Amino acid sequence: MRGSPGGSSFEIYAQYEGLSDEQRGLFIGSLMSWDSCACRYKLVYTPPSLGERRGHSSRCCGPQSNPDPEPEARALIRHVYLPPLRDAVRELASSNPGRLELLLQSVATAESKADFIQIASSSLQKIEKHNLLDQAISLLTQDIEQLTTGVQRQTAHLHFADATLASLARDLRLSLSAFGLPRVDLRESGLGYTNLLYLACVLVELRKAKDHELTLFLVEEPEAHLHPQLQTATLSYLQEQARKSVSQKGKQGQHEGRIQVIVSTHSPVLTARVSPLHLVILSPEIPVQTLTSETVKDESEDKGSILEAASVAGCEPRVVALRRLNLPANEVRKLQRYLDVTRGSLLFSRRVLLVEGISDAIMLGEFGRILFEGHSQKMAEFRAATIIPVGGVDFAPFVRLLLTSDIESKCCIASRVVVLTDEDPDCKSATRPSDLTALGIELKRTSRLSVHVCPITLEAALMTKDTKPALRDAYVALHSRSSEKWDQHLANADEGSSGKALVALLKQSDSSKPEFSQLFVEEFIKHNLGAEMIPSIFCDALNDLLVAGK
Repeated sequence: MRGSPGGSSFEIYAQYEGLSDEQRGLFIGSLMSWDSCACRYKLVYTPPSLGERRGHSSRCCGPQSNPDPEPEARALIRHVYLPPLRDAVRELASSNPGRLELLLQSVATAESKADFIQIASSSLQKIEKHNLLDQAISLLTQDIEQLTTGVQRQTAHLHFADATLASLARDLRLSLSAFGLPRVDLRESGLGYTNLLYLACVLVELRKAKDHELTLFLVEEPEAHLHPQLQTATLSYLQEQARKSVSQKGKQGQHEGRIQVIVSTHSPVLTARVSPLHLVILSPEIPVQTLTSETVKDESEDKGSILEAASVAGCEPRVVALRRLNLPANEVRKLQRYLDVTRGSLLFSRRVLLVEGISDAIMLGEFGRILFEGHSQKMAEFRAATIIPVGGVDFAPFVRLLLTSDIESKCCIASRVVVLTDEDPDCKSATRPSDLTALGIELKRTSRLSVHVCPITLEAALMTKDTKPALRDAYVALHSRSSEKWDQHLANADEGSSGKALVALLKQSDSSKPEFSQLFVEEFIKHNLGAEMIPSIFCDALNDLLVAGK
């Protein structure tokens, strides 16, 4: 999609790949080449000129954007849209009978429709003869006749509207009930289940997929009002509908009837349920006013996207399709295992701090809040950043994912990636910091990547003369009868050996590192230890996280 300055005119391209031989014949006018299995359509909108009330839209096709010679073929590609729901009860109310009418239309034959309307009409005519209606209209007729006598006498009537599928749908009501329980009004049902009922009504339109080559099901924010289990159940159901449409081959001469589901979401629960190769990241690009000559010089591979971004006011959409990163197959498999609900949040952040374990993430989260307290801008940027424990020292797949350029847009997911690790002598991957630096050079993203290496383990780096009392209290809180054990190991240890002694004690006591870290940050606050007491290795990594990546 491309826009002009001010966003008044735009062009939208849609390219469809994987066409069968029959489909290549159907869409021959829009093929990318005679031997291609892809076709392209384009919509161009031009705003109204001076004196005109409406803008102009035109449709083109093929690689040269020629006029569409066969609009009937284009009509074989349709879409069904599910908007982001905030009030499904209102959407399914009697004032909006369209969904229920469509539901009835989807199952009705000409015969059953006529029979249904006839039965309804007969029933309504019987009701019209009820004494209650006769009394009401008689009372009304007395007044209307007196008011109109002498001019043109009028008589009032009271009856139902002619029965049609739309009018009858308006009188129908949807309700829900838990299995085995009485039905309740939608207003008394949970918002999540009500939204799913609306989704089910929209899914009725997918029954028409067999009459088309491709149906695009566009779903916005399906996670609204749904708890995690229902989110995953909904996504799995949509995936199954798409898979069925591919596996169920129609007869020769029939349409393919394929369904493709496109979901927009802010939910890491949903992103964790699909292959990384099916994810596309969308977010605003850097504002034009922040561009400098150094930016273009240092990031020469992004020159095209930067200049294009500069052609529009404000921000340009940044698109990163993970399948266009050409990641190694083994790293794609790793990411499929690694990107769970917790780590998947890095896909939604521009600034990412990668650490080894959850204990590091706990401490850095609290240290950041202490370090940036009183600095509103830095605090806001820190809150928007994401700290990800990778669960080990395999940082490379994450760095490659975040900093590899999309081969088309030339953009990458993150504007800043910081890695905080240590030179653990017991770890065989002693060269990993230099490997990560080399990876940044390979990806041409050195200005966006920073690797911080602690010469000792991070737990040992916590030990200073000022933090020692807080560390002791955290250890005693974790091991309530071990104060003497602490004193034996650390009371007489000098400053140079205290860190190693702490690590040895934690290991000997089989201490939970995450729990100890959580207790330590609590004691850090209780002991009124300020930002100046945070070890420098943590401060450097946190400050580096907020540096603007070029």
